[in-house]
Amino acid sequence: MTSSTSTPTSPSSSTAAPGPNPPIETVRYDGVNKLPADLLEWPSTEPSTAPSTIVLFIPGNPGLVHYYTAFLSTIHSNLHQTKSTIYALGHLDHSTHAKVRFTSRGVPGLREQIEHKVAFIDELKKKYPTIGVGKDAKTKMVLIAHSIGSHISCECIKARPSLISSAILLFPTISHMALTPNGRRLWPLFSPLGLAPVGLSTALLSYLPRESLSRVVGRLSGQSDPGSLVTTGLVTSPGSVIAALTMAREEMRDVTDLDVEMLKKYGDRLCWYWARGDDDGWVLPSSVQEIEQVLDQAGFAKERRKKCEEGMQHAFILTTTHSDSLAIRCAAWVADHIAERKLDRFGQT
Repeated sequence: MTSSTSTPTSPSSSTAAPGPNPPIETVRYDGVNKLPADLLEWPSTEPSTAPSTIVLFIPGNPGLVHYYTAFLSTIHSNLHQTKSTIYALGHLDHSTHAKVRFTSRGVPGLREQIEHKVAFIDELKKKYPTIGVGKDAKTKMVLIAHSIGSHISCECIKARPSLISSAILLFPTISHMALTPNGRRLWPLFSPLGLAPVGLSTALLSYLPRESLSRVVGRLSGQSDPGSLVTTGLVTSPGSVIAALTMAREEMRDVTDLDVEMLKKYGDRLCWYWARGDDDGWVLPSSVQEIEQVLDQAGFAKERRKKCEEGMQHAFILTTTHSDSLAIRCAAWVADHIAERKLDRFGQT
């Protein structure tokens, strides 16, 4: 992955969500194929000095970071803002700036998305040379990830262990995705034969009035205005939809057996937040048990693992109360990570 270029964007009704700390929005284009990825930044309030904490958020699929604007704004408002900077990097081509296309040819897949995030971490190291791991590091990087972003985060830790202090994995999908209820049900949608009709349908939707379509999306999905606006932007962007489906197909193919060696080597850097019981259609209860068994055998603390008691679904971000609650928890966990404290607050609100 070569260097990327960035283009500032102004908050728009189709993407921006209200919040106490609105982010700086840019669109980055990778240096090889000029594919877009959205970037949100909540800078520290003292830009003259390097932040002591850098949080990099990696989304699920679709990788539209604007779904998480209010969530991340709440995290930032609950951190030490003079010392904390948050970045949220979307996936390549998961953007309303993506080219219109109806096939998967040239579309970035899961491996390209991983390389894209590793390249950005390298850029952050150049920007903040004090990033490191351990008590002597002046700047520590914490990853927060949702869903398939958790798999990407684990790969980033393997690739750059000297730069990433820890990762908080929310509803993590890191194994056996094709065997989950949602994987079995949605698999036909991810097939190459399904891409063209889906892409054509989204292209036709783009001709409808945006506000009217957003209201319909909100009613059908039960999403609030910010979420329905982002979803409307997605379903009227054929390139984004094709990229999301292409990536999902590779997730089903590639995210299979648990990476036991990774957990044994870096499990002390990971925090886990799972849905209750079988509430998560993208994570098998048996997969959670397998992860916990590996972590137990390696002697890693149970305090770093939490099962939701609030009935959150996998797409927690679409419910404001769940989003706010989990954001407050995440801010506390980040603070504990940076201070290298025992995670006594892991189960607290």
